[in-house]
Amino acid sequence: MTAMSLPEDQVPYGGPRLSAGRMVGLAGCAAMCLGGGLLLRPMTSSFLGPAACGPATGCQDWFGTLGYGAGSLLLWVLGLTTAANLAAGLGRNTPNRLPTAAIILGAVLLGLLGAALGGGMPSQALPGLGILLAITLATATLGERRLRRERREFVAARALGLTIAARGASSTGVVTVAEPTGRTHRGDPELLITVRYPAHDGSEHLCTRIRFHPALAQPRVGDRMAVRYDPAEPGAAQIGEPLPPAPVPVLDAGPSLAVRLERLTQQYRDGELDAAEFEQARRLLLSGAQDRAALRE
Repeated sequence: MTAMSLPEDQVPYGGPRLSAGRMVGLAGCAAMCLGGGLLLRPMTSSFLGPAACGPATGCQDWFGTLGYGAGSLLLWVLGLTTAANLAAGLGRNTPNRLPTAAIILGAVLLGLLGAALGGGMPSQALPGLGILLAITLATATLGERRLRRERREFVAARALGLTIAARGASSTGVVTVAEPTGRTHRGDPELLITVRYPAHDGSEHLCTRIRFHPALAQPRVGDRMAVRYDPAEPGAAQIGEPLPPAPVPVLDAGPSLAVRLERLTQQYRDGELDAAEFEQARRLLLSGAQDRAALRE
């Protein structure tokens, strides 16, 4: 049985996805994107040629038009980036996220729609806006399905964490799979880690965890990991932190040279060896020979 482990530190916030503050913030971002697009008319008209400029477009002054257009673009970009940050919440691993890609596409669409409504875009661009709207809706649908699945996994993992905290048992597992998912966060790669661990009844189980790890401290196949599991259901577990390598057993090198010489001398004193045998054994011992039969031990 394979259990999915999503530690609490990976998903630190489980609040509502559409809180009042977030809805107000997204509405403000939509207004900024739409307004930025509306204000683009003077600059776009100036690029279309002198015939498109006039008192109605306000683009008689070239430098004033550039400043006006730069301000409108800045307003649009500010709305877009703020909307992306609001959608991401506290981080890419939080269960209260919104589909960020769809939010960004929606902000771009609102800016282009504002430019079209303000006369800064020709009517021939409207079919393109329709295509962009379809892409935005498809992206939002796919992103929402993925985020709902992640949220269900988060709720299940939190319930498992509470159970393990109340009655969990500890075990030591070994990493059997350590594969990068291809995503990174601030330079740290995301890894899919699978750990095999023994339970108290002697059975073995697998537990999988996906999380970001420091680039210089990535778990590898064969590393040991701490595991906590539910004794009533040993297959339900959570992976903890890496453990130090198992101590390497030190082989007994046997008696030291001084001890073996003392034993050899005692054998000679007790009459077990004559003078010739003692001298031969002593030379072998001093030369580094390890043949106990030759030393008659």
